[in-house]
Amino acid sequence: MDPLSVTASIIAVVGAGTTTVKLLKKLVSLKNAPAIALALDSELSDLRLNVLAIQDLFMRQAEKLTSHSGGDTVLDRDVIANIARCLKQTNDLAVDLDHLLNPLLSSTFHSGNAMPGKWYGWIKNEKKLKRFQQELHDTRIKLNTLFGMLSL
Repeated sequence: MDPLSVTASIIAVVGAGTTTVKLLKKLVSLKNAPAIALALDSELSDLRLNVLAIQDLFMRQAEKLTSHSGGDTVLDRDVIANIARCLKQTNDLAVDLDHLLNPLLSSTFHSGNAMPGKWYGWIKNEKKLKRFQQELHDTRIKLNTLFGMLSL
């Protein structure tokens, strides 16, 4: 997979669930927001930073390839393939999380206003949400490791 294809995958990951992320940010700003919402927001923010760092690296590599400026070696194909798989996993995870969070956020916000008494859905789905939090964390660690391998 070439750097431009990976960059396209990164754009898809960053764009996935944008509305949900905005609503989640709004939710965590509320007093007494569920702890799992805070944890998910933190993991998503950290994961986004990792993805953007990888995007920057691939954009710089693509520029080198298109300008034919020598010097640096081409990125390791195996690492690129692993990053591509990890990005697909991240995108799939973001879509699944979006499907779970959308109804929860919709029930928490009515006409754009927060209804903090509507935490039942968050409590009911806490195990699933914690599993997503852990998967986001694991994915972020994998991406960070792969990024480190490319940055050597």
